Amino acid sequence: MMRRASVILFCFTLVFGVLVPTGILIWQSFAPTVAISSSDIGEFVSANSTPGGLFSQNFSSVQSTSGTVTIEGAISVAKGQKLVLRTINKQGVQLCVGDDLGSCVQLASPWFGPMKPAPQSGDAYDFQRYGLTTPNVQSWLKTGFLVLFALSLLLVESIVFPASKLSKKKRSKRRRY
Repeated sequence: MMRRASVILFCFTLVFGVLVPTGILIWQSFAPTVAISSSDIGEFVSANSTPGGLFSQNFSSVQSTSGTVTIEGAISVAKGQKLVLRTINKQGVQLCVGDDLGSCVQLASPWFGPMKPAPQSGDAYDFQRYGLTTPNVQSWLKTGFLVLFALSLLLVESIVFPASKLSKKKRSKRRRY
């Protein structure tokens, strides 16, 4: 019974913990990267960086003419350049310099301000709308691999040391006394 349950859990984890996120990551790699919506937040004024700790990353507060946003990591921008918040279909809301999607950096917290739909998004699939951003799917895949490894150990243990043989030996010893 234990062996059957281990095989079922192993197959379930293989499909939903490894194959599904792998398929989504492959789909994302072939899908175009486009901005779904955007919001102009003014021109760059200054940035202050906060060093991260051993297990935390750096954050930077970016001051613009309209306000301040916090990003993960750092950014290099000339004073007076246009800053735009864009919802990228694969990564979520990011701070971009002008119209260049290559200059975008991830926001450190959610954006609750207004966003206007981008006309160039067309038929691109909005992965972030359903929580399928690349970092989320990569975390899903890593968790799937960890659970699959643990279940494979459990499955190997049930094959190498079947419980039925051990329990039969224990029963026979009890009846003799």
